Amino acid sequence: MTYPLIPPLTPAPSRSAFRLRRVVAVATSPFTGQQQVQEHQGAWWEADISLPPMKRDKAGAWQGFLLGLRGRRGTFLMGDPDARVPRGVAAGAPYVNAAGQKGNTLVTAGWAPWIAGILRAGDYIELPGNRLHMVVADAASDGSGVAALTIEPPLRGAPPHGGGVITRDARGLFRLASNDAGWDADAAGVYGFSFSCIEAL
Repeated sequence: MTYPLIPPLTPAPSRSAFRLRRVVAVATSPFTGQQQVQEHQGAWWEADISLPPMKRDKAGAWQGFLLGLRGRRGTFLMGDPDARVPRGVAAGAPYVNAAGQKGNTLVTAGWAPWIAGILRAGDYIELPGNRLHMVVADAASDGSGVAALTIEPPLRGAPPHGGGVITRDARGLFRLASNDAGWDADAAGVYGFSFSCIEAL
């Protein structure tokens, strides 16, 4: 088995819950209530996925996918099923426009020039290495097709200069949140699947 796997395309999830988990410590004085906040580097995606009822002809592909992951060992590529298409214009062939970038700002180029809303808050992007990020503020391209994107989570490592920025069907690298994988079925042979997953870091 070669990882990462690609989940079956059909049927699409009937329900999904995505969240960004952070590591932020807050110490509160018992005497004054004053707080000290320390934000750590940890930040990762988690998701809960439910699939619609299906018959065995389609359930078999999902059974094979889930068992083929071998619990938390294997990885797979997945994006937010409700946000495959960006809200922004996303015109051009965008790429990372400098080496050594870090933090929450990513400078990109290759966009169509002079477009307000080239990407909009809530759009996902995929960076080299199958790293999934969300744009959290509307971005515009300048006359040279350059756009600075404000993203979450922060960059974990500097993406390579010239690396492509995927805006449609953006996906990240995930693994199951549990070593258990299963399903249920009724007397009519209708199967039900749900699973939780966490970004593979």
